[in-house]
Amino acid sequence: MGQHVLSSDFDKMLLVSIEKNLQLRRLCVEAGEDPAPARTFLWYYEQRPDEWVQLEHQGAGDLINNFNSTYIEKKYIESTSQSITLNNVGDKYCLNFSTMTLTHNDTQRIHHVRRRPKPHLKENSTVDPTVVNLPNHWEPITEGVFYRLITLATFSEEYTTLRELLLNSISHLTISKVERIQNPFLWRAFQNKIHALTTLNNDRREVNVRHLFHGTRHDVLKLICADNLDWRLHGSNSGHKYGRGSYFTPDATKALSYCHRDPEGKRYLLVAQVAVGTTVEGNSSMTRPPLNPITGQANRTFLRPRKLVEVLSTKPHLSTTLLHLWQKHNFQPSGVRRVAFTYPRVFHLEEEVVKLRPMVTLCPYYSSNPGSCDLADECQNLHYLHDVCTGDVCYRSHDWDDQPNSRILYNLFLEGVANDVLCKMVQLVMQESEGEARVLPRSGRSSASLWTLYPDGDVPEPEICYDSVEGLCDRESTGCQRLHATRHYQFQVREEGGRWQNLQDSQVDALERSYCDPSQESVQVPPLYPVSYHPSQHILQQLMGQDTWEVQFNTNTLTNSSGEILWLRRLCTEEKEDTEVPARTFIWYFSVEDDIWLPFGTPCEDVKSSVNSEEIESNYKNGDEVMYFATSRSTYTINFVTMTQTNDQSGYQREIRRRPKPHFQHERNTTTLLSPTCHYDESPSSSSNDNDEEPPTTPSPTPRAPSPSNQDSNLETSFPETWEEMGPKEAVRLKSLNPYTSEYKEVAELLEPGLHNRSVMGIKRVQNRQLWSDFQRRCSEMPDKYKGPEPTVRQLFHGTTKDVLSKILKKNLDRTHQGRSYGNKTRYGRGTYFFSNVNRALRHSTPDTADDHCYLLVILVAIGAVTKGDPSMVDPPPDPDDDITFDTTVDDPDGPTVYVKYDKAEYYPQYIVTVM
Repeated sequence: MGQHVLSSDFDKMLLVSIEKNLQLRRLCVEAGEDPAPARTFLWYYEQRPDEWVQLEHQGAGDLINNFNSTYIEKKYIESTSQSITLNNVGDKYCLNFSTMTLTHNDTQRIHHVRRRPKPHLKENSTVDPTVVNLPNHWEPITEGVFYRLITLATFSEEYTTLRELLLNSISHLTISKVERIQNPFLWRAFQNKIHALTTLNNDRREVNVRHLFHGTRHDVLKLICADNLDWRLHGSNSGHKYGRGSYFTPDATKALSYCHRDPEGKRYLLVAQVAVGTTVEGNSSMTRPPLNPITGQANRTFLRPRKLVEVLSTKPHLSTTLLHLWQKHNFQPSGVRRVAFTYPRVFHLEEEVVKLRPMVTLCPYYSSNPGSCDLADECQNLHYLHDVCTGDVCYRSHDWDDQPNSRILYNLFLEGVANDVLCKMVQLVMQESEGEARVLPRSGRSSASLWTLYPDGDVPEPEICYDSVEGLCDRESTGCQRLHATRHYQFQVREEGGRWQNLQDSQVDALERSYCDPSQESVQVPPLYPVSYHPSQHILQQLMGQDTWEVQFNTNTLTNSSGEILWLRRLCTEEKEDTEVPARTFIWYFSVEDDIWLPFGTPCEDVKSSVNSEEIESNYKNGDEVMYFATSRSTYTINFVTMTQTNDQSGYQREIRRRPKPHFQHERNTTTLLSPTCHYDESPSSSSNDNDEEPPTTPSPTPRAPSPSNQDSNLETSFPETWEEMGPKEAVRLKSLNPYTSEYKEVAELLEPGLHNRSVMGIKRVQNRQLWSDFQRRCSEMPDKYKGPEPTVRQLFHGTTKDVLSKILKKNLDRTHQGRSYGNKTRYGRGTYFFSNVNRALRHSTPDTADDHCYLLVILVAIGAVTKGDPSMVDPPPDPDDDITFDTTVDDPDGPTVYVKYDKAEYYPQYIVTVM
């Protein structure tokens, strides 16, 4: 074998290298009475690219089977022919042992098939991370059984809940028996669909899982329990007035009208969990739901429940008419009805009046003395005192932001409602449901200061508390009038008339960097990351969504592609005597040419100004509308209202801007202004053309970023600001991140959508100066090397094992030490594999035998030009059109999820994440 890098091809049983192929075989113990796991073979089919599902009785993926691995293995051993026929619920398949394919006889759809030993090594016996856990209250199910029916005891809580659900819409019903359907396959498919809809809507609440009713016949119940409802198979009693699908209703009486009595006179009603999601009025021609106007860019006035809550919360009785909503707020009546019917736990519609009446109650155990609830934060009722405490010390909640209140309010779209409105709303709900008024105090957050950690940033004094940044504010517990933060600047947004909301740390830093640059007039706001630390943090996601927003610094506004407008403001720390804070120190600039801005007071060759930024800032803070100054040639007027500078002699105007002093480390090192010796006259030319309106043409150079060739020396010493200082001979440092830091939270937010039921146990930052310098240098060289554009750098994921981590940290990833699970990964090229999906990357992370931990790398990857890869590629191929070499091979050039790199200088291991 020599020193060649060999990859295994299990389909062809080969070990493959660049120079040679070796044949491979696997031996196992002889057949015995009790077959060993290593000799027990399972059969799999490829449901989707790189997604293999076991063939088994109860079904796998898209395939419901009447056959399993034991049956196929027996035929494989005994059969003398190269293929067998498999019957599957009316369909026939041909399994060809020679080509290892499974072909549908009618559609000719082909699935690749593999025969592999049953997992038996300890490190491979872990639970598949994609598998959804079954409900804890389910009883065990025998292996090989499709489903199980469990009769509920009449005294059980589950029985009582279902009985109350039925009696809400039908009172004369006699319940003979209630049975729970336990079908693991259908349950997991349903949970996976909920996850997919959550990802699509960016909000778990809008999946809107509800208990609905479906009436059916007793002769199809077994089919439904095994295969789920299907209108094509289980009767056409419901017709197709609103679409050709399965029908459900919240009205048990209506569902019962579709039931047929069995010979004993009994009727059968199904109570189903239904992921309602977004809704639209159906018609008989629909075979599937039509295009969603949100994602399909059709109807931009699509009404969301949060918006209706926001409007109704401003009305005197938290209610109004459909006509008023149409005339004053441009809400279509059909849209309001749709939202009200879709979210009955939040809204109540009485003919033409819609009310904000969420289903909330105060916990009687928590409100009584001594005031304790055994369920604590898991309680489904509000833990809020409606009476004012008289004792000096109270351990119960007087705050809507405490748990379980914030969780309950969030699930009902109420997290953004003002505290006094919440008190009024609960009072109305309890008045109408119990006939008695309960007055709630208007308790807000006055007992605690507002922090940038939470979205709400509407402070009385629009400044940041200096003591909160630099030390400890003595008004922290009593309620500081200023915003508390960990840095000296913060950006906030709000809707018209709404409360100011804090942007996320990554967004704030991006805006601050741009705002410190006077040439930046507008900039795109980085997208929101999913937030999982506190329910109230989803307010910002509801406000901005996943749309692209652009900031206009001159007007302090944000606009999106739909033309919606949000207001922007920047807060900085309060003034402290004898203390200079760069984020609060402002520089005044005037425009020279396009994208060239000079600070006032900058000395030029033959022009001396009588004013500088400090003097202008002083006049600006004094509230003056104008100020005057002179140079050696002209006099000028500065107008703070129009933000212009006017030459008093010629009338020529220039735009001026007020921006913070650059204070980021990289800005201090790289910000370029015009040379002090530039040949520029602030006034128009002193020749006879004194009234020209155009500024003179000057030879002043436009500030440019250094060319790639000039950056090499800088890149070797310019490391990320977050890095700790390293010793001169220190090659690598691993820094464990504090979970409360913004850096940790940004990485956790990046991972959260793909973790499913896993937990992050720790995040470490990788500091390797040599690898970072190599990566930066290669990013600057790639445009010249491949004669292409500057490469896009993305954060991707790579699952690995503990035994190779030390090698990766020192020498970076390559195929020789990227983990055993990548040994046969050559589908898209013989390089190092990265994934955009966390869950997919984790499949290649074998749990550590000592603590069952998995290891995931967050990698910075320079993507560049991409092409589809294949197993023969050992380097990126040239583009056949122009013979320019591609940078990366991928699974799908139009929407890649798998990236293969061949040069380890083109990626950098940024973080190591430990996952449990």
